[in-house]
Amino acid sequence: MKNIVVSIIALALVLSAMAAMAQDKSYTITPKIAFGYTVDGDSRDITGNAFGLLVEGQFESFPVGFEAGYLFNDKTCNLVLVDDEGAIYKANGKYKGHQVPVLAVYKQSVSPDSPLYFLVGAGISINEYKWKSSVEGSVRVSESKTKFAFKAGMGYKINDNFVAELAYADYGKGSDFDIKTGQIQLALGYSF
Repeated sequence: MKNIVVSIIALALVLSAMAAMAQDKSYTITPKIAFGYTVDGDSRDITGNAFGLLVEGQFESFPVGFEAGYLFNDKTCNLVLVDDEGAIYKANGKYKGHQVPVLAVYKQSVSPDSPLYFLVGAGISINEYKWKSSVEGSVRVSESKTKFAFKAGMGYKINDNFVAELAYADYGKGSDFDIKTGQIQLALGYSF
């Protein structure tokens, strides 16, 4: 619960700073809808893929901006679990998780007039995971962790307002039960 409050405060501060920057036309704000294809197959079997919203504030005269967002996973799955004694259990489970990344992002155009650019970002992500299964009753696990986060990829400025980005984003190992958050992320945004 404490990490949720911290993540909401961090997101509010970043969004407030972005709103203040938007008053000066040397900055742009870009809300983006994001889809993240979870790369690790075992993690994807449990978590599914990520969906969410990212908001970026970018300095026009400086290639470093800030990105904050909220991505969530929600999946019902069937697992086969083996305990320490070798007993096998089938478990129906419900997984819910979210990541709240806050990153500094550097962008560099391929050439001065090119709409194609490279991007790399680093920061933190507050990750929360909940798992509820039906192995001999109800098993519930809930964890919240703050981890190092990074992303690297390419973007394309479609016109003055629309952008598309494809990147590898990793928001840190999700939990003690080895949920990996690495994802191929497609984001579509509108700058104003």
